[in-house]
Amino acid sequence: MPTLKELAALAGVSPTTASVVMRGEGDQRNISQATQRKIMDAAKKIGYQTNLAARRLRSAGEKNTVVALYWATDFRAPMMVRFLHGLQRAVLGIGRGIDIIIRPYENGNLCRAASQQNLSMFNGAIICNASQQDMEYLEGMTPLIPTVLYNRSSVKFCAATINNFTLGSLPARIFALRGHKRASIITSEPVFAEMWLRTTAFLQTIAEFGMEAMPIIYEQNSMRGGYLAAMKLFEQKEMPDCIFFGSDAMAAGALRTFFLRGIKIPRDLECISIGNGDRDLEENSVISISNVQVPMEDMAEKCLNLLLELLEGKHKEPFFVEFPVVYHPLESCGSIPVK
Repeated sequence: MPTLKELAALAGVSPTTASVVMRGEGDQRNISQATQRKIMDAAKKIGYQTNLAARRLRSAGEKNTVVALYWATDFRAPMMVRFLHGLQRAVLGIGRGIDIIIRPYENGNLCRAASQQNLSMFNGAIICNASQQDMEYLEGMTPLIPTVLYNRSSVKFCAATINNFTLGSLPARIFALRGHKRASIITSEPVFAEMWLRTTAFLQTIAEFGMEAMPIIYEQNSMRGGYLAAMKLFEQKEMPDCIFFGSDAMAAGALRTFFLRGIKIPRDLECISIGNGDRDLEENSVISISNVQVPMEDMAEKCLNLLLELLEGKHKEPFFVEFPVVYHPLESCGSIPVK
């Protein structure tokens, strides 16, 4: 079993310095980033972190694998329910003891919740909702425990992702093929790079089809936000004939506005949302919401399976598994025309 003295010797530092860094206090004690990386690399090489986790489990009398689930506390908090359903399905299918510990964090402050000291309490981690700032932190650290990312691209970590460009481009293509001319986007302010990518992909694709791009309307990502955003459409000189929503919650809220204003869906305009929320909401709104689905449950299951494979040493290099984008035509927009 590797000891602190062995770690310090390998890294070429004193045991005190190694101990400070392994507790996640390197910055506070003004230890250089180069020295911290050297210690972290040495710890990973000899498996020092794994032994910390093992000691924690033994002291607690636990035999289960303990996994930290990091999830942002912003508008995506309600979406965690679907992710947890996927993890539950995976755990039941695996048939072994796995404890999932939810670790909430503020968007952009993952460094506080997922410090090396905090990570040392777990056997592995699944990190969700990372912002650009959070990703910079992750890419700059040396992971000491197996870590998997949800829907983020990385050169350092394994991940379960979806093609975020297609999430934006496919709705635009569907609208164009269905003969629409004026497209609008209703969404929330982007909090991670993939949100920008979806919007950019939509705008790029409608431009390729010669459609008019009407002003983007930003509101909070909620049913209330969708309601308010749709109200703003009536302040414009001309209404769009199709709308791409950043979430099904916003789409559901907008449906109330359209009902109150006498807009018939899909006769007067068609709507497609990103299916990142409750499927019951999508299918049972007063007008069911056509969507490009984020298969959150399947992606959660893959995240956990990847993590367990990493713990078993099955993968040496980081890689990602990309899930396909599937369009679900319901009442708010019809199917893709076959030409």
